[in-house]
Amino acid sequence: MSRDPILQDRALSARRKRHARRPERGERVELNKRDLALFHGLFEARVMLREQIAELFFDGSYDAAGKRLQKLMNYRYLRERRVGDRRGEYLPRWISLAEPAFVALRAAGLVEARFTWDAVKNRLASSASSLAHDLDVVDLWCAFVRAIDASRDHTLKDFSTWPYHYQFDAISPRRNGSSILLPDAFAVIEYDDDSEFSPFASPLFFEWDRSTEGRTVLCDKAAGYDHFYRSGKFAERCGGTRKDVEAYPFRTIFAVKTEERRNNLLEELARPQRRPQLIADQFWCTTWEEIRADPLGAIYLHSDDYRAVTKGSMYDPARFVTKQRVIHRDELVREKAVKRRLIG
Repeated sequence: MSRDPILQDRALSARRKRHARRPERGERVELNKRDLALFHGLFEARVMLREQIAELFFDGSYDAAGKRLQKLMNYRYLRERRVGDRRGEYLPRWISLAEPAFVALRAAGLVEARFTWDAVKNRLASSASSLAHDLDVVDLWCAFVRAIDASRDHTLKDFSTWPYHYQFDAISPRRNGSSILLPDAFAVIEYDDDSEFSPFASPLFFEWDRSTEGRTVLCDKAAGYDHFYRSGKFAERCGGTRKDVEAYPFRTIFAVKTEERRNNLLEELARPQRRPQLIADQFWCTTWEEIRADPLGAIYLHSDDYRAVTKGSMYDPARFVTKQRVIHRDELVREKAVKRRLIG
């Protein structure tokens, strides 16, 4: 069988039409821990593709995922959302929760009692572009699962794609006010390369940028994360006090579409006249292509890296503002910047 996920999705859809059987009255399916984990993943992420579900919950087995998903859909635990096809392009259907799966999560104590099915339905009624963004974030989750499965030294302790769990009040110096900042994802990765010491835990916030927001908006977000750290609110959320700031560091990863957009963001973050002056090591930038391929690899740059490469050149952020594409600047960064590994 072809490993092309689109062809597999088409084949499974055709097979489903041939063999789908409605459950008889009184019939039920026995739910297992993996089913509940899948339901919870969909509760947080809103939608996933079959390929993503196979990777996250079925050890990469598309066939095993297809068989179980078909059964769960037959029994109305899951539903498929048809995506409007663009001309000449086949788009796999999106999978989301149905009410019986939500009820099962509530019965297992995996969802707070105050959440209702009506609230979940409202979240699922979001626009296709919003849900497509969620699929991109699930791609990020899959990338880390793959990379950490292949690593001896790293462990993925947590990965959440639901902003509600990690939202916080963000202070914006530019607007002299605050607003709720909703991270696209949050993860905790442990690194252990020495058995004599406890593993090092690294909390990570993620911003998945679809090039729909201006640089000033992204910089406002960076300022919000900066205040969240310096104020001690993150330390307090982790169980410490607001005086324990340095004991609770975290990094924020900006994943953007292109090198050009990455460099534009780094240029803004590196400006010496920026107030407050951001902690360079707290904000790391990379591209979608790189983080999907190897999130644990040497793919990241932060503002000090950009500043070092452009210092003394015409692109020095102390005096240069990029207003249109500058190919030479991007070539300079590509040739001279030394990219960093996230952990280890």
